[in-house]
Amino acid sequence: MLSSPPPTEPSKRHTTMGQRLVVIFALFSAAPLFASNLWGYLQSREYLTDHAFRNVRDVAALEASQTLVFVDAKRDLVPLIVAGNLDLFGLLRSLQQQTDPEILATLQRALRKLLLQKAAEDDDVQEFFVVSPAGELMASTAEGREFRQDLSAERCFHAGSAGPRIVGFEYTGAQQPTLVVAAPVADEFGKSWGVFCARFAFNLHQQLSAGRDLRTPEGALYLIDAGGRVVDAAVEQGTAVTLGATISRPRPVVGGTQAWDARYALPSGEETIGAFAPVPNLGWGVLVEVPVSRALANLTRLKWQAAGAGSLLLGVLVLMTLLAARGISGPIKRLSTAARRVATGSLGERVSTDGPREVSDLADTFNQMSLSLRESHQLLEQRVAAATQELRQNQEFTELLLNSIDQRVVVIDPSLTIIKANRVALKAYGEGVLGRACDEPLPGGPAVCEAAPVRRTFETGEPTTSERSERKGEAQEIVRLDTLPVRSADRKVEAVILVGRVVTAEKRLQAELLHHEKMAAFGLLAAGVAHEIGNPLASIAAQLRMNRDATEPQRVQQTFGVVEREVDRVSRLLRDLVTFARRKRDDVTLVQLNDVVEDVSRLVVHDQRARNVRIEKKLAVGLPGVRAKEDHLMQVLLNLSLNAIDAMGGTGTLTIETTADAGFVTCRVCDTGPGIPPEVLPRVFEAFFTTKEAGRGTGLGLFVSRDLVESLGGRLEIERTSSEGTVFTVKLPIGARPASAAG
Repeated sequence: MLSSPPPTEPSKRHTTMGQRLVVIFALFSAAPLFASNLWGYLQSREYLTDHAFRNVRDVAALEASQTLVFVDAKRDLVPLIVAGNLDLFGLLRSLQQQTDPEILATLQRALRKLLLQKAAEDDDVQEFFVVSPAGELMASTAEGREFRQDLSAERCFHAGSAGPRIVGFEYTGAQQPTLVVAAPVADEFGKSWGVFCARFAFNLHQQLSAGRDLRTPEGALYLIDAGGRVVDAAVEQGTAVTLGATISRPRPVVGGTQAWDARYALPSGEETIGAFAPVPNLGWGVLVEVPVSRALANLTRLKWQAAGAGSLLLGVLVLMTLLAARGISGPIKRLSTAARRVATGSLGERVSTDGPREVSDLADTFNQMSLSLRESHQLLEQRVAAATQELRQNQEFTELLLNSIDQRVVVIDPSLTIIKANRVALKAYGEGVLGRACDEPLPGGPAVCEAAPVRRTFETGEPTTSERSERKGEAQEIVRLDTLPVRSADRKVEAVILVGRVVTAEKRLQAELLHHEKMAAFGLLAAGVAHEIGNPLASIAAQLRMNRDATEPQRVQQTFGVVEREVDRVSRLLRDLVTFARRKRDDVTLVQLNDVVEDVSRLVVHDQRARNVRIEKKLAVGLPGVRAKEDHLMQVLLNLSLNAIDAMGGTGTLTIETTADAGFVTCRVCDTGPGIPPEVLPRVFEAFFTTKEAGRGTGLGLFVSRDLVESLGGRLEIERTSSEGTVFTVKLPIGARPASAAG
């Protein structure tokens, strides 16, 4: 029997029917009200924002026009005072030509009186003064000015010398701005008698303040000159503004000629709505700014009022909905209680069918379901028992199948832990191998596996093969390790099967085949070497026979010369063979392929079949090394070279070329023979297949050579074959350690 699950409390993550009714009523009543209020709020916000933009644009344009009117009036006033004023010209001419002190004092007073009369005609005049062409003060309406005071450094003097113009602004006490205007004093002949300078009180400050209070009481107005400095300002009381300071805003205000408006943040971080209006022909402008919080203050108050009213309405709706839900959810709660008892194992539980029609139908359906659950539970227990028995039988069969394999089989999970092993693996590695990491060394022996191949199979899903040598008693055995992926239904690798197979006997057989083929190749070479030695020996014997009875000293000397040359020839050949034989070639080292090619070419040249064959070498300079057994490479290239000589029938060109590209070192063995017939081409790498005459070949040369190259991680291929010859290529990875290097 299946045990009943423990009782569970109602999930607090799920809402009750009453809560859901509250939400439904709130959505269908409060949501439309909220949506309409939100729409109205957004529309009002957009309208008030547009209104604020229009307001600041209008105020900036109005104040800019008023500034232009004031400045133009003052700029035009000074030339009018100077133009045609004969008294002014006469007094200045006399002051500059007269030297009598008393007369000079009288003229200076008369000029000052004239200036005072002109200043009285305009209430904004702070000072009129005249400077001579030499920069000396002639007269001034201001008290305390010294006659002939040097004013050559003042801006008014330099600006007014060139023509009527606005010099700029100056600031008196309390940062009161003063407009400075200058005009040259010249007679009808164009002669300059000085510069007339005027300082006007810039009473636009009061106008700006009045305009701000009337149109933008929450904002600030700034009059800015062409250099970006604040000429005048009207701001809220308590706000500090330094006249003459440079003002910086996200939009250009220096020398601006285009009006603009934007919404941006002030250096203080407050967001504001600003508008700029240029004062034409002056390079000045008026900047008006209103904080967004002030412009939308009424809207913010309206928002909170609407939120409060909506919250009150929502609370009333929730209360009414809870009262209605209480009368509906009671019967359903009783049904829920009975369902929890069924969930705890009380199958066959029944509830009353009293109540509204919907609840009664639901209770009747629940009673039928409860009885059906009891029957289904009994049937399920029977099926589970049968499935358990079948699973147990399958497990026993799997164990039997696994243990019937006579190779070492272990199963490894993604954490590289051994979770299963057959009898052969347990015998080889010990009973404690289960639960151990496969790359963890065993007591008194190596680890079951190396981590890299197993991880590669988990990551790529591809099988791997490697070999290693293990000690068994006093002997060494070679073990081949294959990794195979175990995939789930979604093709994900869930486990890796590691199969270990002892291949010592196979390796011995392979070594014997390799040795047999090597001896066959070297046997052919030995005949050539013997012939190479036999020729000089025959020559020596002939010379000795001819001189056995000779008595002429000259003939004896000639014989000694011939014998000495032939002996040197034999000695050189023997030295080459001894040097070649002494080199250690059976260890995995970093081999220079060019050196192997040189050795092979020195050997094949002595073969009798190569007497009429020209041997060419095209060796790349600076060729990278390859990790291999030099003896194996020697045998591969020797087999390919002898096959090429046979294919050419003893006449032609044998070319051995080395290159390096794309991580590989390539050696090409090219002949000029008739090529490989198409019907033979698919079988050239088969074992014991040969096209040579009986006794001239074993049929293992190309088969063994390809096996040797592949064991080094490379490829032996036929690059091309035609009536003009055949090209075999040997490609080896640069500096790569072959998979069988451990063996």
